[in-house]
Amino acid sequence: MGKNTTSVEINTDIKEKKLWPYGEANKLLKRYDYSPDHIYTFETGFGPSGFPHIGTFGEVVRTEFIINALKEAGFKTKLIVFSDDLDGLRKVPEDMPDWLGEHLGKPVSSIPDPFGECESFSEHMNEKLRQMLDWMEMDYEFRTSRESYENGDFDEAIKILLRNYNTLEKIIAPTLSKETLQDWYP
Repeated sequence: MGKNTTSVEINTDIKEKKLWPYGEANKLLKRYDYSPDHIYTFETGFGPSGFPHIGTFGEVVRTEFIINALKEAGFKTKLIVFSDDLDGLRKVPEDMPDWLGEHLGKPVSSIPDPFGECESFSEHMNEKLRQMLDWMEMDYEFRTSRESYENGDFDEAIKILLRNYNTLEKIIAPTLSKETLQDWYP
């Protein structure tokens, strides 16, 4: 979608509300092309290397506030909650068994569930997140990195990144530490 050239704004009742979600919703409508049939898709991310916490809750709820402002004005929306379950375990979370230390660096989707309830560490944490979202009665689609890679969802984007490796390196390399840069690859 490109910049919106029309003056589309949320209806007057909502536009005049001073709460920030309505302001953010208006900014989105001004920035992107408007179509009554368009579904405005929002995505939040979760790193399942530990339990969902107040920061996780805040990210999803702030996004939901903007979605609700758009819905109130009659716009179609969709929320995707994305779990990066291929992230490596960087440290053993507090109150977790010490044996998890044997799995440092492994994708959290490849680590056994320390509670024995799910197939993996990430599945357990993802389930806790879904329980929280369901308790809040949120309407969302849940996706994981593992499933997205296996389904080929990222294939085209990866090809674009690889074709533009030199440009990408010039942009990102200056932002990385020397240690990270030694092993970095897009």
